[in-house]
Amino acid sequence: MPGEGGGYPAPTIPSTGSGCKKVAIDGAKAIVDAFPGKIKSIGCIRKCDDSSSSDHCTGMATDMMVADGGVKTTAGEPIAEWVMNHAKDHSVSYVMWGQRIWNVGRDSVQPWSQWRYQSCTVIKNCEHGDRGDNTANHW
Repeated sequence: MPGEGGGYPAPTIPSTGSGCKKVAIDGAKAIVDAFPGKIKSIGCIRKCDDSSSSDHCTGMATDMMVADGGVKTTAGEPIAEWVMNHAKDHSVSYVMWGQRIWNVGRDSVQPWSQWRYQSCTVIKNCEHGDRGDNTANHW
């Protein structure tokens, strides 16, 4: 699995004009500042059939892409743990990385390897948080 990654130019930060909320934009800026050259691109808003199905539907979530072509990499692990450790500073509710999830109201601060597997409730034949591809698995 590729490791460090990085060397990327500063990514475009989503704007409120795109539908992304200020809290998500501010969080994205903080992550980019903390990890220069490690974030390839940032996603925020996307259309959803059910706005309660994802915080991306309402512009309250961001995705930090840290690899080329959605490959599995360890590059996001320190970023995910940093976000967990700074969750209160940036109004973060949860962090997803590498098929795992950490939730501020449910989980203690702990290494990524001890996070719970992400939910499979809407995906058939899903085990250990495997949603079928690297992007859906938050790699």
